[in-house]
Amino acid sequence: MGHRKWLRQFPLHLHISTLFVVIILTLGSILSYWNYQKTSEIIYSANDKIFEHISDRITLKFREAYIPVAHTVNLLAQTSLSKASTLTQQSEYFPLLAEVLGNQPELTAIAAGFENGDYFIARALHDDYMKARFNAPDNSYIQIDQTHTGAGGRRLERIFFDKDLNKIGQPFYQESSYDPRTRPWYKDVLNSQQIGVTAPYFYYFIQKVGITLSRQSADKNAVIAADMTLDMLSDIIANSGKAQQAEIVLLNDEDHVIAYKDHSLLTKLEADNKVKYASLDDLNNPIFSALHQAPLSLDRPLSILVDGRKWIGKTNPIALSDNLRFRLVIMMPEDQLLSGAIVARQQSLLITIIIILFTVPLIWLVARAISTPLTELANQTSAIRRFELTPQPEIKTRIAEVQDLGAAISMMRETITRFLGLLHNINAERDFTTLLDLVKKEMLIISNANAVSIHLLSDDESQLKPSCTDQNQQEISLPTITLNTETTLCHALMGQEIQHYRLSLNDSTDPHHSLLATLNCSNAEVYIVPLLNRLQESIGTLTFILPAGKSFTPDQQAFIQEFSSFASMTLATRQLVRMQKSLLESFVELIAQTIDAKSPYTGGHCQRVPALTKMLAQAAEQSNAPALKEFKMSTNMWETLHIASWMHDCGKVTTPDYVVDKATRLETIYNRIHEIRMRFEILKRDAEIEYWKAYPDSEDKPQLFANLQARWQQIDDDFAFVAQCNDGDQFMGTAELSRLNSIAAQTWERTLDDRLGLSWEEQNRMPKAIPPLPTKERLLADRAEHLILRDDTSTYSADNIWGFTLTPPEYLYNRGELYNLSIQRGTLTPEERFKINDHIVQTIKMLEALPYPRHLRNIPTYAGGHHEKMDGSGYPRGLHKEDMPLPSRIMAVADIFEALTAADRPYKKAKKLSEAVKIMAKMRDDNHIDADLFDLFLRSGTYKTYAQRYLSPEQIDEVDIFTYLQEEESTTDLA
Repeated sequence: MGHRKWLRQFPLHLHISTLFVVIILTLGSILSYWNYQKTSEIIYSANDKIFEHISDRITLKFREAYIPVAHTVNLLAQTSLSKASTLTQQSEYFPLLAEVLGNQPELTAIAAGFENGDYFIARALHDDYMKARFNAPDNSYIQIDQTHTGAGGRRLERIFFDKDLNKIGQPFYQESSYDPRTRPWYKDVLNSQQIGVTAPYFYYFIQKVGITLSRQSADKNAVIAADMTLDMLSDIIANSGKAQQAEIVLLNDEDHVIAYKDHSLLTKLEADNKVKYASLDDLNNPIFSALHQAPLSLDRPLSILVDGRKWIGKTNPIALSDNLRFRLVIMMPEDQLLSGAIVARQQSLLITIIIILFTVPLIWLVARAISTPLTELANQTSAIRRFELTPQPEIKTRIAEVQDLGAAISMMRETITRFLGLLHNINAERDFTTLLDLVKKEMLIISNANAVSIHLLSDDESQLKPSCTDQNQQEISLPTITLNTETTLCHALMGQEIQHYRLSLNDSTDPHHSLLATLNCSNAEVYIVPLLNRLQESIGTLTFILPAGKSFTPDQQAFIQEFSSFASMTLATRQLVRMQKSLLESFVELIAQTIDAKSPYTGGHCQRVPALTKMLAQAAEQSNAPALKEFKMSTNMWETLHIASWMHDCGKVTTPDYVVDKATRLETIYNRIHEIRMRFEILKRDAEIEYWKAYPDSEDKPQLFANLQARWQQIDDDFAFVAQCNDGDQFMGTAELSRLNSIAAQTWERTLDDRLGLSWEEQNRMPKAIPPLPTKERLLADRAEHLILRDDTSTYSADNIWGFTLTPPEYLYNRGELYNLSIQRGTLTPEERFKINDHIVQTIKMLEALPYPRHLRNIPTYAGGHHEKMDGSGYPRGLHKEDMPLPSRIMAVADIFEALTAADRPYKKAKKLSEAVKIMAKMRDDNHIDADLFDLFLRSGTYKTYAQRYLSPEQIDEVDIFTYLQEEESTTDLA
């Protein structure tokens, strides 16, 4: 099919193989995907446990360091350290403090803040970083800072000790404003016996983040505190992350980084000595930079894509103590987590591929075995589609359905072959009667019936007209059935249902009763099939007469129904075409008769020209003349010529009657000589009035009367001359025109408004200036209102679509009195003559506007050329002989001869036969008509045949045709 050509076609075995491969692949993929998903779920579940393990490990490690520090603070708060207000008193505790600081590396300092504002702190200097921070000697082990208020103000005293607690160097003194009482670790534990823990904060002196554990002493004289950095948390995070290839960070509630594997990034001291705590974006880690833009909700899975690698993680709350609560963010690469699942998926895919490699050859062999007979059937079906209906070998297969399909295709091929043959025979037949016989013959063969009859509705749909044939192809007469009678035929027709009954010789009322006697049988089975057209309207019946007891098989019945449906539509189409042709011909002839009836001067012209055209065309078809021997008329050409000849003057319907029938020069819709006569009457009355006005004072009354008589006589003579000029037979020479203009120059007086009673169109033609009444007017005049403008000039424009070459006059009509009376010959002005000639223009426009079937498209060409001349001087297109088809030239000859010999035109005398031939010979010599056709017209005797049929006996005289034949052919055989 056209709209599916883009679909590629593949063999069936390839489809079957592909189907099984796809099934195996699909199952393997599903299993692989299922294994992958399940493994992923297990790993994701294990991942949660890894996150919990890391959280628990960090918590445990922190508490391992935190709890001893807390115990130390508790113990020191119970000692008398709170009463040691001087360095000497405090030195007693140096060994204890050194022991504690040495055994707890997470502990960076132990301090005591006193009620009076004094401050004591012991710092461990175990590493180079701490020594560098305080410029301590290399062998320093512990640093003691004491801040107290003396006579000289508040001062800090710093002393360094080695590992054996020997003082190193001299004490260092400096002013100090540090007051422990203002610190959270001091204030938050006052009046409490519980250990307080500060939020992580920046230790200014050692430039690290840590926490302070503190407790008020038992005597409430001091607060004992211990500083603990969070570097150990960063170390725990670094070790945990390295083991799992994870990225870990610890955040407080303000999203400040508290612990990270690189603790040097946790804080930054800015220019104004303010401390900036690191955020995720400050860690120079693309993973945490990507997380920086996303909300870190607790227990919500995290997923990011960094450099094409997917990382997944989680945010867990972590409580290091009652007062220390943080959020632990752990991110791990997905491929690291799912490595096991990916391996399982790859293994499943490999197993699937191995299975396919082993099974594809087997599937291919099985598919070939299944598809080979189907391929052969497909080839046979394709051959049927191409209408290659030659018999094919039987398909051998063990598949029952395929075997049945092969048998069905063979039966289909035979049925199509038979059906197409029938359709071809029926469709090729054009004659309706022959078509009926062919349908009956084919139905007899299909049904194997004794006889077949067809009843068709009459044109008035009142009767069923029969046509019957028996098996010996003999026509059998059956009665015509009146519609709506109580017969099975009528029931089948009206009900549009198949009727079946048994007919016997006893049933004399049945329309088919006479058939039984003709067929020599006493009983028969009758099947009546209604015939329907495309509109599902009953047009007749098809009757089968079968031997008694016999019936149609289902296959026969289906075939007969389909074939009868096609036959009925074919019959209906042929009927419709025949009726439409009849309607068209009747309509064409009606138009021609209407044109003839429109004017008594051209009555019969449109009927006689087709007859003469047909005569001359038949003669041309039978001629052996060199110019005509190749000319042959097909059935379609005859139909085209027939319609064209009848419609050749259809444009005359647009020509006004008063132009066609114009008998005098002043005639329009009426003869205007009557109007002019009244003006002459006025002149005579004016002369008489002048006579009576002069009479009383006249001294010579007889002479006055004689002058009146002379004036009247002059007026009468002038009018007689004008009336004579109105006659179309009057030739208007120079003398006549001079006298006419002299008469026209006379004036008469008008006292009435000549605009009263006019139509709007006449009013538009009147001059704009209105002269005062009374006014003098010429006796004869060419006035502005006599000029009628031409509205449409596009028909005759240089680029008109019809190719017309006519040049129209300036005005559509010129009704000027002098203008019309001055016509030299005849009654028509140039405008009126052009209007009459315009009928061929209108004919062409009317005919070309009609939609024609292909075989009638030359109608405008045939009909529109009968006023053309062989030398190109004709109209309306100025065609030459070589531009005109022969039927157009034939019609031109016929039109001229009919016009010359027509006896129904009172404005001219009908020509005798010899006169008409002589005139046409002159036209032949002037190259106005086709010379070959004119010779054929004479030689074939067409002129005489037409004359005997259509001319009066007075017109038919002897014609010496040899006088008019062309010299080189004058001695040729006339036969």
